[in-house]
Amino acid sequence: RTRDRGASRRPKSRDRRPTLSFVALLLTCLLGSQPNLFGQELAKRGGTGGFRIRVNLPLTGSADQLIKQMVQRVVEQQSGGPDRGVLVLEFWPAAGTEGRGTEFERALSLARYLTSEDLQRVRTVAYVPRAAIGHAVLVALACEEIIMDSDAVLGDAGIDESAIGPTMRGGYTEIARSRRTIPEAMALGMLDAELQVSR
Repeated sequence: RTRDRGASRRPKSRDRRPTLSFVALLLTCLLGSQPNLFGQELAKRGGTGGFRIRVNLPLTGSADQLIKQMVQRVVEQQSGGPDRGVLVLEFWPAAGTEGRGTEFERALSLARYLTSEDLQRVRTVAYVPRAAIGHAVLVALACEEIIMDSDAVLGDAGIDESAIGPTMRGGYTEIARSRRTIPEAMALGMLDAELQVSR
């Protein structure tokens, strides 16, 4: 259950670590950081082939459009048969950061694309080897599966916002409902730490 009374106000200046209570529920497996181990894990999942796209965080400017173009090229290589290729989006924060700073509009645009019918030929996997903080979380939630290293961090989606309004909550609800990687209430809880989420 979530409590929503309009835009949730939060101090403009704050210093707090990301909320980690949701991370365990997002883990689908624990992987080492070595690429060969990750490739072996993907091979076990089947599919006609595997593709990787590096997502540099934060997403700003036209970053979402560039990633869409790369994804589209991958999709066009698929035959459309019963076996779907695996498309891995690797989330890499800038050096010395946890990936915060992604613009909500850029994240929502990319998340909507990843949940659209255009991507039916591939199975999308979000891979978080280190951290994805801020609205990069929304893009990860748009994938069909989330894989994280054992010490990786995913959460605190609203860390860069001074207020969480209905438009932003609506975007997270839309993607969570469309993909169902995690429950809608949990997605909102990752966005706004002031919301109460009960199982």
